[in-house]
This record gives sequence, C-alpha cells and structure tokens, in this order.
Amino acid sequence: MKTVNWERRAFTLIELLVVIAIIAILIALLLPAVQQAREAARRTQCKNNLKQIVLAMHNYVDVNNQFPPSIGWNITATGDRHGAWSDKVFLLPQLERANEFAQLRYDQLPYTHWDRGHNVALSGRLPMFNCPSDMPNQNGPDGNFSYAINNGTMRYAPPGRTTAISGWEGRHNGIASYVNVGHNAPVTFATILDGTSNTAAYSEFGKTTFVPEPYGPRGMQLKTWVGGNTNTELRANCLAQTASADNGGGRHHMRGAGWSWSFAGEASAYSHTMNPNETSCFGFEGDWGGSTLNAASSYHTGGVQIALADGGVRFISENIDNGTWVNLGCRNDGQVLGEF
Repeated sequence: MKTVNWERRAFTLIELLVVIAIIAILIALLLPAVQQAREAARRTQCKNNLKQIVLAMHNYVDVNNQFPPSIGWNITATGDRHGAWSDKVFLLPQLERANEFAQLRYDQLPYTHWDRGHNVALSGRLPMFNCPSDMPNQNGPDGNFSYAINNGTMRYAPPGRTTAISGWEGRHNGIASYVNVGHNAPVTFATILDGTSNTAAYSEFGKTTFVPEPYGPRGMQLKTWVGGNTNTELRANCLAQTASADNGGGRHHMRGAGWSWSFAGEASAYSHTMNPNETSCFGFEGDWGGSTLNAASSYHTGGVQIALADGGVRFISENIDNGTWVNLGCRNDGQVLGEF
C-alpha cells in the first residue's frame, strides 16, 4: 500500500518577496483610483452644498423680496462688530436650522474664535457650509465654513476705462449687499440686470496652513494690502504682492473661522477681481463693508465650483479668461459674457 506524504513545503524567501511585490503593485495601481473616487464624491457633496445654499437664497427672496444681506461694522450705539451678521445667518431658517436662528442675540458680537460671547448657538461647524475637500481652520473646527458669497468685482472698470464705475463700498456689484457701511442697497432679482444665469452667487474657497512666501497654494495664501484705480490694476498689484497678511496679526488664520461673522477678512465674501486659485489680498478700499480681493479657490484640481444666481452649479477652470470671470461676478455691467 502506497503511503501519502502530507508534509507541505514552506514558501521560500524569494516566493514571499514576489507575492509582496505583486501586492504592492496592485495597491499602487488601485490607490489613485480609490483617491479619485473619494475626491469625486467630495466634489459632488460640495456641488450639492452650493446648490442647497442658493435654493435657500431663493426661498429667502420669496419671503423677504431681496437676497440676504451681510451687515457691516459700526451699526449700533456700541459700535465695532455688534450685529455684524453674515448672509449665512439669515439663511438658517431656510436651511432647516431655525433653532440656531431663534437664539440669535442681536445686541452681541457674532460668534468667532476670538469673541465667543452669547451667540454660542452660532458656533457649530455646519455640514452645508463646509466642503469635504477643504481643511479645518487652524483655530479649531468650530464655526468653520468654506463657501463665500459673491461681492462682485472690486473697482470694476469696463474695457478702455481708466477709472472704476462700481465695485466699492456703497456700489458693490455682486449678489452680496453689505448694509450700514457705504449704504449698499439690497440686491433683488430685478437688480440682476445681466441675468441670473450670467451672475455668480456663491463660490467655494480653500483654507490651508500658513506658509511663508513664496511658497504655499496661490489662492489660499493671503497677502497684505494693495490698491489700484481699476480691477485690472488691483489684480496686477495683488499678483505682484509678496508681503504676507500674517505679519503678526493672524489674518491668515481668520479665513473660514466663523460663518456667522460678515467680516471679509474671514472670506465671508469673495470677489471676481482675481481669477480662481490666484493670490488673495486685502484691498485698501477697506474690508468692513466687504471690499476684498479674496479669490475663489478650492482643493479640486484645476478650478473651483460656483453657484449661479439661477441655482445652477458650474465648475470653472482656473484658466478662465479674466474678462469673462470679471463679467461673471458683476450683476449689472451690461457686458457680453464669454464662454465659461
């Protein structure tokens, strides 16, 4: 009778190394696909958030006959920032956050990382105000946001003009209306003369840790003050600026740190002077009433997502013609809009 030998030969070292190498190759091949799938899901969520925000704006208009305002500084007897609410605060009831809105203290400071005050109900990090692709603010996750309302094109001048005709405090030309500073009139559908499908309403912007010049993502590294007579001059001066806005004042860390505060330094508003993902700067026009050179920016490769005033959401290339981008930010410039 033949005896069966059940003894098994062990793997050799070479065989084990070959198996490990094959597994490593498979992981290397699959990992980018997995990462791309995850980013696609995050990008879709970002798009959905923008869609919901603009739909909430439309519902707000149905009730109040105007788009939600942002409140500038020095509006009360106490002065400073009391009651300086962002447009996001007024959208809370339309975003099923009426509980937080009901606890609003109008006589108190907006909730920020620095002034927590009595408005702690506005301290939460709300999912609809945050893109999953973005990173939390360096001052902590509470109150974070990564979407901003379009305040138009700063110092807008049509082609051939050497002086601006709009785009400063009191004459902002976007969807935002900073009231009590410069006396911006509320924005209504009737004042969007260029059409809601041709006017941006909201965009995403990305946050990042501070990196000294000349390094760091372009649109996420905030530069200091620049000036100019027209939007073209402002853009050129901002692109040439190397001085950081973080020279001891912590300005960079403000970005996205408190969604209830209307301060442009937190990027509660962005403008169309700078192209998507370009450098952001503070403008000498002033930031109490929203004037800003904050560029739209994102962690999505090659561009940003914006929501149009009609509720549509589009991905915009960072290489878009600047003239087209400028016109897309103005609600009433009367210019023919190029392809985007």
